[in-house]
Amino acid sequence: MQAVGRAYRSGDVRAIYLIHGSFVGADALGLFREVARVSSAAAEPLRRLQKQLLDALAKDAGNYTPEFAREFEAAISIDRKPTIPVRLFNWSSENNHIGRADGAVRLIAALKGDVAAKAGRILIWGHSHG
Repeated sequence: MQAVGRAYRSGDVRAIYLIHGSFVGADALGLFREVARVSSAAAEPLRRLQKQLLDALAKDAGNYTPEFAREFEAAISIDRKPTIPVRLFNWSSENNHIGRADGAVRLIAALKGDVAAKAGRILIWGHSHG
């Protein structure tokens, strides 16, 4: 896999984003978005908890887990030094236009703010609607 890491590096890849598919995100039914209208402080911990639960249950079925991201980053490291950060991008995973559009806008904001990738390319791996 070091060869893959070298190929990415020679292609000037500076960051890799993994984007899960539908129904394994932090708010597939849009319930926590409604909770956030009343209390954003209450909605965010619920989103994190739901995503952790789905990661534990779904594993890699339509999904990228934190473990997968860590293993991928380690596998493409060169001489055991991480060279390209592998980031998880979580979106609501709502199976509708609003959910996908919101995810797209938040992804653009994340990519725009990615300091590691400013001078190079970003590789995006999407699963299903990701």
